[in-house]
Amino acid sequence: MPNPRWSAGDTIVLRFVGHDDGVAIGYPQVVVEDSEAHLVLFQPAGVTVENRRFTDVNLRDAAIPLGSLGNMDVLPPTYTPRAPLLRILPHDAEHAVELYFEGLDGARSPGHWLASEGYLRGYKVNIQSRYVRTPIGIDTTDNRLDLVMPPTLEWSRKDVEQLAAAVASGLTYEWESAFFHAEAERVIAAIEARAHPFDGSWAAWRPDPAWPYPVLPSGWHKVEGVDLDLNRARPLYERTT
Repeated sequence: MPNPRWSAGDTIVLRFVGHDDGVAIGYPQVVVEDSEAHLVLFQPAGVTVENRRFTDVNLRDAAIPLGSLGNMDVLPPTYTPRAPLLRILPHDAEHAVELYFEGLDGARSPGHWLASEGYLRGYKVNIQSRYVRTPIGIDTTDNRLDLVMPPTLEWSRKDVEQLAAAVASGLTYEWESAFFHAEAERVIAAIEARAHPFDGSWAAWRPDPAWPYPVLPSGWHKVEGVDLDLNRARPLYERTT
């Protein structure tokens, strides 16, 4: 069973798994805080993010048996985000809050909602399955819908049409879409109330310069669970409490 708590400065892998296109994504992360309230991760500018294909089978209804996975060929591109970000994942919540900061040489992550100057450039709320811990980090499944906003917190929804198209094509159930939108509404209430983490408490945060630079370990995509849609499949590991 994975260690129930990490320490600041530990490096782990955040994996987005179980997607309908058969691609897993690996993000190297540094642990900032692992408390009873949340897990906070830091992604430095310039890390290498990888996409790996794990199956050619559509994941419409259920997890594929682990023994039936296809070849995991690296899909171009690997990419290196040039702006650092902080991820705040409340325990047992179906979302993560991302804070985007000024990047290398003033670079910023692409996004129309981001401010063009200042240290904190903006926020993105990723509606995703609650995470599960693995031997190398955490897994989650992206649920398409996002909320985006500049530092002044004028929020807007993102990828609503993409989620609707997934429902129309049968990749996402209508009840799932309703659940994702309900989660977004809960977050909107927190934004408008200026509740944590939208209260400015992380706006001036800086990483510890002594922390190691995270890299993806060899075989990160071979750890069990890469094929599981965590909205539907029984997790391989206990959920956090």
